[in-house]
Amino acid sequence: MEPIFEYIERNIQKNGKLKKSFTLDEYKANNFNGLAFDDGAEDGLMLIHGNRRPSKRVIKEITIAINKLNDNNISQVYQELEEYFDKYEKRNIKILPSIDTVMKEILKNIKKFKITVILKLAMNILITTHSIEMMKLGLTLFQLADVSSIDSIVEVIEKIALCEEFTLYAIPPILLWENANDVIFMLAKKTMGWGKIHLVYELKPINENIKEWLITDGCANSINLGYLAKTVADKVDLIAVLHRENINKNEFIGINDIMEGLLEEDNPFFRMKDMENSTELIESYLEHFKSFMNDIYFYYIPVLISKYIFYKKDKSEEEQYIFRKIGLLFESKKSINTLIKAIREGSYEDIKQAVEVASIDSNLNLKFEIFNVYKNDPFNYYFCFSYLLKFDFLKNKTIQLMENSQDFKSHYELPEPILLSSDEYYTNLLNIIQMLSIYPFVCSDIVAAGLMSKIMATRKEALNTINAWKDISKKEIKDFPKVIVEALKNLQKTEVVKSYKKIINELLGINEDLKGYVGPIVIIKENDERENINIDLFSERLDDLFKYQIISRGREYFNDNMIYSYVHYNNKYIMYVQGSKFGTEYEVEIEMNGTIIKKMKCNCPYEDNCKHEYASILYLRKKFKENE
Repeated sequence: MEPIFEYIERNIQKNGKLKKSFTLDEYKANNFNGLAFDDGAEDGLMLIHGNRRPSKRVIKEITIAINKLNDNNISQVYQELEEYFDKYEKRNIKILPSIDTVMKEILKNIKKFKITVILKLAMNILITTHSIEMMKLGLTLFQLADVSSIDSIVEVIEKIALCEEFTLYAIPPILLWENANDVIFMLAKKTMGWGKIHLVYELKPINENIKEWLITDGCANSINLGYLAKTVADKVDLIAVLHRENINKNEFIGINDIMEGLLEEDNPFFRMKDMENSTELIESYLEHFKSFMNDIYFYYIPVLISKYIFYKKDKSEEEQYIFRKIGLLFESKKSINTLIKAIREGSYEDIKQAVEVASIDSNLNLKFEIFNVYKNDPFNYYFCFSYLLKFDFLKNKTIQLMENSQDFKSHYELPEPILLSSDEYYTNLLNIIQMLSIYPFVCSDIVAAGLMSKIMATRKEALNTINAWKDISKKEIKDFPKVIVEALKNLQKTEVVKSYKKIINELLGINEDLKGYVGPIVIIKENDERENINIDLFSERLDDLFKYQIISRGREYFNDNMIYSYVHYNNKYIMYVQGSKFGTEYEVEIEMNGTIIKKMKCNCPYEDNCKHEYASILYLRKKFKENE
């Protein structure tokens, strides 16, 4: 296996970003903790949420090895450290909790060392190690000196920092450099996960370009908007931004990301309630929202604001006024026209947003519009389900349509230790089962299908719903519908996750000793190859694969002629897309059978379908029409 640095370097694209598919999975083979973490996730969660217990043994062994260091034994000390870290990683011991103490111990004896010798050891580690945790030590050792004048070291540290497993450890050495903020800014634009979170924390908004980037793109990340929302709001002075007379669409999209991060229930910390002048912030936001009311995409934040105020125990008069104001905005002629247009003509996400608005404002009479959408494809338009169940005259028909929407038994599979899936079936099934938790014994076949799913999240949601039904109905499991009882009994024999098996045993009244039971390693998410799309190039369903803001930005790229070269061979179409910065380009590959798109990928770091892909779709549509 090649050293980690060589692997990282080999995966850096011409635009200076790592390939979208890049991961350190092959270096995590010794991870026995039962969960497969994304790059940077384990350290990020440990750092931010606080579960850090230093290991005295780790500290002792590393410091003993480094204390031996001199001009003549760098290779020997390297070998000792490599043996230690190989042992640590097999036991899944992380260096993060101990790293500060290790550095303090080194600094105690710094006078007896030549700094250049420690830096030689550190550089040797960076370019040759196969150990993830040892790489982190190597980066940390560069905190002992400013190496910004040594271009070769700077380049190695910057390249390693692109890998989000190591960004956290590259930042302290970089902060010693004279151009630290420029480097932090450059790296923040090239990362999207945990690395970006750590970088934005350190980024100083010292000029208008950085502030504008923070407004439009600073909060967006692939982990959780809540990690950066408060930080970005403070750095840009969000209230001052919202007091501007005019805000353009890109800025408002970025502001929506910040607001979503402050308002979402799963925000890891720092909620809207922690913001000073939160009511002023919300009112200022709503004033700008009025300018974008013809665009259904922007309705999501007023919905979140309504929920935020509705669930507050103690509402101020200002908050009650804001709640009423949002209702009036939703019920205005302009809004109703936007909602009806979204339901009749909009994309999947547009319709979903319109239903969300209708669900929180009972004065909006959109039930027939929504039912007409739902009846054509109940399983895919599952988000209409709970809204329509509120109307007695539609309830039975709504349930019947959902029950007949799929052959659920054909999807039965043995349980696997896969936590999540990007497959549409499992996503929809999970959401429907969640909705059913307040409707005992409605669509029992669907809940049974959840129990008989290979995906953990779907099985867990089905168990939660069954427990909720048990509490509401006061019935014993033996009196539940036969399909539920049989599915539970089958799952009891085959379930691989210990905690789930325990819940099933409790429901069925089975005593089973699970003390010695060791389940398999859990896979966070099923591999998403974005293969077998099987959608016609000209179909509106293709647009539904993209988020609204991605469609908007992709259209801009297409209109600005950012696709400057194109190759077609066999059944593949390759589009070369100019990046926003000179010298950067992205490569979009679309595989087709006639006009049916089979596969689609882009080498940019964005995890979902991206703007470059959407621009390429528009480009191909134009090409095909020209050749008709």
